[in-house]
Amino acid sequence: MHVNPWSSQSVVIDITSGTRQVALCQIVFRHNPGIELSWDIVAEEIDTKLLDNPKSGRQSIWDLVNAINEKIRAKTRKDLFVWTESAFYRMC
Repeated sequence: MHVNPWSSQSVVIDITSGTRQVALCQIVFRHNPGIELSWDIVAEEIDTKLLDNPKSGRQSIWDLVNAINEKIRAKTRKDLFVWTESAFYRMC
């Protein structure tokens, strides 16, 4: 039986309003957990300039995902997002 490690946890993290971190969360939480989101699709919604240089754009999205994961990890010792080759998904 699979037990969701998040099922009994409520976690609040501080993210400054109007930031790219907030934008990323708004995009990701429109989709169900486990749905893989390509970095470029997310970048297009956050800031189309991120698509001008795919290498740095992908890195920027990875940096956002990682920064949020670090905040979550500091409180739970778990990651909320999992990065794949060129995309990521939400665990719960």
